[in-house]
Amino acid sequence: MPLRLVLDTNIWLDWLVFDDAGIAPLKAAAAAARAEIFIDDACAAELAAVLGYPLRKEILDAAAQAACMALVGNAFQLDLGDHNNLRRLLAHAADAVRRVPVLTLAYPRDYALLPDVVRRIEAEIDAEPSLPAMAMAAAR
Repeated sequence: MPLRLVLDTNIWLDWLVFDDAGIAPLKAAAAAARAEIFIDDACAAELAAVLGYPLRKEILDAAAQAACMALVGNAFQLDLGDHNNLRRLLAHAADAVRRVPVLTLAYPRDYALLPDVVRRIEAEIDAEPSLPAMAMAAAR
């Protein structure tokens, strides 16, 4: 079972803004599913406010602030006690799993073969007309 962690605003800033090397083990644990990262509504509100402060002797522009909050809002569970939100997120994930085709990529780690790998991936995408539309919808 993964370790469940609730991060405070300073840790979020180290992760999102300062890319502090001390956060690397935490990032690695989250990426390897050894840790689940959570943020509650109060911390998210504080983080949104702090992102507008002068950080690194400059203020992040609105787009950078929005990008940080979008990352937090979409990549991490916001409130474990909000069961309706948990149900909504699970339903959303289940819907995505049903609608998105899964392709497995396995090839020898020979960089000379990459052009052929790219051609085969492109051929697979061309053969499945819904893939580009899904990719475009996901990018919006």
